[in-house]
Amino acid sequence: MSELKASLEHIADLTPADVKMIERLLKKAAAVWLDFATHRCRIVIRLKDSAALSMEEKVAAAQSSSLELTVVPAVGRYGNVTGADLDMYRTIDRCAGESIVIPPS
Repeated sequence: MSELKASLEHIADLTPADVKMIERLLKKAAAVWLDFATHRCRIVIRLKDSAALSMEEKVAAAQSSSLELTVVPAVGRYGNVTGADLDMYRTIDRCAGESIVIPPS
């Protein structure tokens, strides 16, 4: 928590209420991770094309063309309820995600 707090303090003024909210968010994120890890299928949250480019390529693409921001990440799973087919990815119904496109300035 202290590393995250220090990083955020470089870009914003944090109130004690902000710090408590961040702590609650981190606890919820850990609980979700534990919950996902206990399922027979592997639940994943995906940002569209997030691993396709290096950070430098993402910055260059953002500067030269429109920028697509993920508003709602996609949720999918590897495998099925019996724990089989862990190499097969399937997007969960009504969880395909949502993004917005910001044109270049």
